[in-house]
Amino acid sequence: MDSPAFGAQRAARLFLWARTWPNTLTYSFRKRRFNFVIAEQVLHTTVGNDDIMIGQLDRLLIAMALPRVVLGIVPSEAEFVVPISNFCMFDRRRVLVETISAELTVTQPRERMLYEKNFKALAEQALRGDAARALIRAAVGRRSERLSNHPDSALDQ
Repeated sequence: MDSPAFGAQRAARLFLWARTWPNTLTYSFRKRRFNFVIAEQVLHTTVGNDDIMIGQLDRLLIAMALPRVVLGIVPSEAEFVVPISNFCMFDRRRVLVETISAELTVTQPRERMLYEKNFKALAEQALRGDAARALIRAAVGRRSERLSNHPDSALDQ
């Protein structure tokens, strides 16, 4: 588990990552595996406007096709099993935790294990593969429909 992600703020970074990293993954991180877990709500939270989000969601679909990337989406109807915070794990040696005011680096083994346990619980709830792609495509479809019904709304946001 190199890079799990959860939350709208992390998803915005994941969208940026999906746009810029395919070449980096291909050439620089040949032995790494990237596991992301996001909440379904992330697909429906607008950062920018619908037009921008359609492009970002498309990038997620592209990133999912990369051989070293696994994206899981926790359905909005999933049972609450662990507290959720924005965090990234790197090679089980370091966890970065985002709070409102700071980013914390966790290196103590006991504390890292808590985040790994949370990640595993969320990953077990997450949909992957075709099921995750279906959620993303449905979000794209809703946004595309809104744009076709109100084409000027993309300019307003």
